[in-house]
Amino acid sequence: MTLVSGVVPLLIAVLVVAVLGIAGALVDTDLSVPVIDARRYRRVLAVFAHADDEVVCCGGSLHRLAALGAAVTLVVLTGGERGTRTGALDPRLRGVRAREARAAAAILGVAEVVQGDLGDGLLQRRAAELSAFLERTMERVQPDLVITHDLAGLYGHTDHVACAEAVTELRRTRFPRCALWYAALPGGIATIARLAGDPGLNDRRAKPTGRLFTGAGVLARIRAWGVYESQRASLGWVFPAWFAVTPFEHFEAVP
Repeated sequence: MTLVSGVVPLLIAVLVVAVLGIAGALVDTDLSVPVIDARRYRRVLAVFAHADDEVVCCGGSLHRLAALGAAVTLVVLTGGERGTRTGALDPRLRGVRAREARAAAAILGVAEVVQGDLGDGLLQRRAAELSAFLERTMERVQPDLVITHDLAGLYGHTDHVACAEAVTELRRTRFPRCALWYAALPGGIATIARLAGDPGLNDRRAKPTGRLFTGAGVLARIRAWGVYESQRASLGWVFPAWFAVTPFEHFEAVP
């Protein structure tokens, strides 16, 4: 009886998590947008403000693109030294988060990590340096696809917004032949974000034009998020069950 009484609650807990995960995955999949065929991209550049942004925004897709044969380069613009619970500066985090980014990249199949140090929380004030840094990197990599934050910065983070603006302007003026994708929230989650978030962000928020099936990238994304131990204190377990099981990630292809 003791064994049975211990197993039953465990089975119930697993069932509840599974049901919540499946329900969340349905909310997190926007069936109104077409599935993306990403096989034509050979040199992919993912540009994000902080280490872990890439996992949150498109970790499964980076794994999928690498599995399809693309050479994936990740650019992290800051050392993430304000990634504490209170946002207080902790210079030691630069090295910690850089190591975590490399470990996560290895899981996702990323070929190269370019680590910037433009100042966590300072990207808007260092716009000229940011643009020059990105231009040099894009000249060297010659990507045919760039993935980054949307112009709302997901939730309005100033570094995310500065990153998106810099990438967008460079693509417009210097690299017009390169495809640009903004990481986008799917319909159900976007609706919640619009209702709960800053109304001023809504006009700048990406609207999905396509969804990429991540395949084994689902598991890779979970594993990659797991290596960011330094962020558990500040973010906790932010991502509910849908983060683990959603089979698609969504993007807006910028014209």
